[in-house]
Amino acid sequence: MLASVEGVIITLLEKGKYALMKDSKEIFRGTKEEVNAIAEKLKGMSDDVARKYLDELKDLSKKAKLFNFKKKELLDIYLNENKGINSWISPLKVKYLDEAEKLKHQLLIKEGKLLDVNGKPFNSLDLDNRFNNGKAIFVMDEYGRMFASTKNKPTFFHHSSFLAGKPVSFAGEIEVIDGIILSISNNSGHYQPGEEFLSQFFDFLNYSKVDTNSIEKILIK
Repeated sequence: MLASVEGVIITLLEKGKYALMKDSKEIFRGTKEEVNAIAEKLKGMSDDVARKYLDELKDLSKKAKLFNFKKKELLDIYLNENKGINSWISPLKVKYLDEAEKLKHQLLIKEGKLLDVNGKPFNSLDLDNRFNNGKAIFVMDEYGRMFASTKNKPTFFHHSSFLAGKPVSFAGEIEVIDGIILSISNNSGHYQPGEEFLSQFFDFLNYSKVDTNSIEKILIK
């Protein structure tokens, strides 16, 4: 046992894997950094909000077990890009987000729409970023969590930034207006997920009750 927060226990399961437990039931499984970040987030919540958040975590765990998402590794050419040495952009560094920073970029699905962490409809157009083409870069992790940003910047912020270079279940670009998804592509130089990963993501959207019939599916080969 590592810690106890609001009745939630953080327990070591195996090397590198930890779980949030409540009433002897597993709520969420991940790395030490991931579960500690969630525990810290719980500290600032009211009981009602915390219970709702924990219910959402349970749902994430169920999705991960249900889908058993395939994962795509970062291409070797991009290793060490966050260190400024022995990388494709030395001496520059790609920004890798920590757990707290990552959660600020999380997208939620509600009633078929994409919402940001503040519950507002997400939009992928960013007129303040000259690198923005009307689409946001995004990834999905092994738990079915989506993270997106309109602030992509060559040699600084890439798909690899969200999960700090860790494997993804999907990576690409997404076009969204007022929470409604218009198009999705697998356009990611850092991960280059194939057609099976694009299909995997659409399966996830269908499970999440998003109407995918009107979403343009763009496969980059």
